[in-house]
Amino acid sequence: MPSGFYRTADPLVGQEPQRAIDIVTGVTDPKGLKANLLEALYYQGPSDGGIAMPNDDEPAYAWPNFCDGLRWGGKRIALLMNGTTSELQAMLRFAKVEGIEGFESSGDCLLVWYLRRKAGNETKSLVLIAPKYRFLGVGLDDPAKNFDYRSRNDGWRFMSVSKHEKLDANYTGLSLSWLIQEALPQGEGVTAWW
Repeated sequence: MPSGFYRTADPLVGQEPQRAIDIVTGVTDPKGLKANLLEALYYQGPSDGGIAMPNDDEPAYAWPNFCDGLRWGGKRIALLMNGTTSELQAMLRFAKVEGIEGFESSGDCLLVWYLRRKAGNETKSLVLIAPKYRFLGVGLDDPAKNFDYRSRNDGWRFMSVSKHEKLDANYTGLSLSWLIQEALPQGEGVTAWW
């Protein structure tokens, strides 16, 4: 089972984890999963309109905005990440070397969900990073109350929300450093439930 990133505009991945698994395992788009974050964000998939990659000196390069419909062919996007904790951390560290600092979601905050699943002899995390209201349609209060699938043994589990990184209700971004050091380690060692 490959590790990597996938940009999606399908809001149902938040409600139906199997859709996300089909994406990262190549059922939906066999060429879509990318080991490189930049390639995943700006990959022209079969159903994509014009994706506009910013120049590497623009702020939008270092902080891609998931709610910038003009950037993503008129759509809002989410990011799927698939791999072991150490693989995901290494791929995000490489993205930092390439100049990506984190993700933004203008006028919204980003939610981080995960599920743990067996992939051969390994247990991998499938992580979903998506705008709370504009992509997933979640209400404006605590996401863990509104959109938490922990009550189901086979669904997404809440990992974190962007505003927790800076403890600021108006903060709309997630830094890669925070994902590497704080968010992703929460899944390490958790038994697979999918």
